[in-house]
Amino acid sequence: MKYMKKINQLLLILVFTLMSFNTQAACKLALEFGENISTLEEKFGPGMPMQFPEIRMIPILADELCPNEKLTDVVIEHRFLNGKLAAVNFVALNDENNSVSKKLTLMKYVKKVYGNFDTGQNIKAYRGFEVFEKGKYFVVYQKTNGEENFINEEIYVSTDLYDKLLAKFYGDKEEEQSKDMENN
Repeated sequence: MKYMKKINQLLLILVFTLMSFNTQAACKLALEFGENISTLEEKFGPGMPMQFPEIRMIPILADELCPNEKLTDVVIEHRFLNGKLAAVNFVALNDENNSVSKKLTLMKYVKKVYGNFDTGQNIKAYRGFEVFEKGKYFVVYQKTNGEENFINEEIYVSTDLYDKLLAKFYGDKEEEQSKDMENN
């Protein structure tokens, strides 16, 4: 009886250890979704204005926020809607040789943290996107060809609520712009 109790205790410790290791695998975001921009501005300076005044962004090098994740040459863009954190983008800072993407920096990270996916026979040639729903997060990994042979590679992270709020916001802005063009 005592022997079984000890085994159960060891198994319980093992499970909690594995669970805590797994939760430590992801980069800890600087804020929780919905938190106010002022929290991040105090540490990193004012948010950058974007196309619309309701949207602001604070970019931070990933090495600064996630020093153990080997995300060199990746920026984490914190995007705010009306002063509340609505999305986070991990963006590969590729040079003319697409060095970050060639090292598979973001792809390795997304596979480790959010889940494996089929990249075909040549992992470096992969182009496309993958969608993950991981706990409370809605995640999109995207790797596409951009202008002048640059590779656009990023990970978009949000929650279902804030993703919908952003989609509605941008949809409303497109509708406004369309109406403005019709009236001119």
